[in-house]
Amino acid sequence: MCSLWLASTALVLWGGPLAGGVSVQPHPLDPLTREELAAAVEILAASGRTNAGSRLALIALREPAKQDVLGFVPGLPVRREAFVVVYERAANRTFEAAIDLGARQVRSWTEIPGVQPAILTEEYALTGDIVRHDARWQAAMRRRGISDLTNVYVDPWPAGEALSPEERNRRIVKAVAYYKASSHNAYARPIEGVIAVVDLTAKRVIRLLDSGVVPLETTPRELDEASLAPQREPPQSLEIVQPHGPSFTIAGSLVRWQKWQFRFGMHPREGLVLYTVAYEDRGRLRPILYRASLSELFVQYTDPSPAWAFRNAFDEGEIDLGRWATRLEPGTDVPTNAVFVSAVIADDKGVPYEIPNALALYERDGGLLWKHVDYPRVNESRRARELVLTWVGNQGNYEYGFNWIFRQDGTLTVEAILTGIVLPKGVATAGPGRSIALVAPHLAAVPHQHWFNFRLDVDVDGPKNRVVEVDTVPAPGTS
Repeated sequence: MCSLWLASTALVLWGGPLAGGVSVQPHPLDPLTREELAAAVEILAASGRTNAGSRLALIALREPAKQDVLGFVPGLPVRREAFVVVYERAANRTFEAAIDLGARQVRSWTEIPGVQPAILTEEYALTGDIVRHDARWQAAMRRRGISDLTNVYVDPWPAGEALSPEERNRRIVKAVAYYKASSHNAYARPIEGVIAVVDLTAKRVIRLLDSGVVPLETTPRELDEASLAPQREPPQSLEIVQPHGPSFTIAGSLVRWQKWQFRFGMHPREGLVLYTVAYEDRGRLRPILYRASLSELFVQYTDPSPAWAFRNAFDEGEIDLGRWATRLEPGTDVPTNAVFVSAVIADDKGVPYEIPNALALYERDGGLLWKHVDYPRVNESRRARELVLTWVGNQGNYEYGFNWIFRQDGTLTVEAILTGIVLPKGVATAGPGRSIALVAPHLAAVPHQHWFNFRLDVDVDGPKNRVVEVDTVPAPGTS
């Protein structure tokens, strides 16, 4: 009797033996384990460089030099280091540390003047607490008929460049408000025109922008199927069955499939990172990419009004996209034959926690791979298979999905999937000649752009690569 590979499988990123007792050899590019994250925090504290008020904005693997990784011999000791960004809120100072986990010592400690880390997880709640206690903001809510401030969701945004010289030396966010009440979807009811400029160091609102009362959308707009009914009739069920299990193997951070071989990890800022991507060609493993990841994601809104002009966010550098990886669900986010991988990262205080099902790996039909017909009756054709490595990051109203797709013809593709909901603006009326589209009676969708920037360390047959452009042009003397 065959067992069907229908139930999804989950693994934890990273380390330890695989099911069945198969041992996993450590590799220099393996992500930090839960124990290594905890050790980095302990070593910093023991050195006297951090205290209870310190915030560890980022803890990740300090990747070894490329030549050391490429020259690594399995079975030999692996030097493991952590890279840590430390923020001291009271002094508004930022430090970078390199920690040797094996020697249990801080190798370097450097202050980075004039910079701040991304918005910390705790600062979302902190911003809301500060704003709700401000008398000017409370009065602005009352002018809009809102008395129960617990019904208001406050969302901190990076402040942008429209700051005074004094403000630029402080930790500033701009707080946008939404009327949430009992709804799950706060973004459907923006409290338009009210922006609180918040000093997170002094824990106070330093300025309040109120451009006037705009009617509040009164209808809650939930996103569950019942709330969106009626909907189209669903198609017939589709099942993906692999009687003998998946065709790929995972050993620690190493994946092998159909002549492809690569490693991957989850970074709290970048999200999914691919390492040492290679393809087997006639018995020889040919390198293609040393490292590949999303290096930045810039979102630019085109509304010049004061409540919107600053809304130009670097969703990775200013908000840490990787730590907002969502839990993937079989049958909706990914097919039911997916194998899940959970990620372990550290919170603002350095406490490790797990993001279940942060990544998924699965095979899918790839369409027609090749076909040729010799008339009258001989047909030769092949069906393609694809391997997909995927994750989805949340940034407020948006979800960003990323698929790295490995194909049997030796091509590798990355897909960026934009989903979620638009960020609406409250408007008074539709009006003639309005330049932005209405999505509800008092809601408009502001035009904007998403700019994805990927960093690829291309390594085709080694590090000495060059780009050649080949054009097809008419031969001399021909028309």
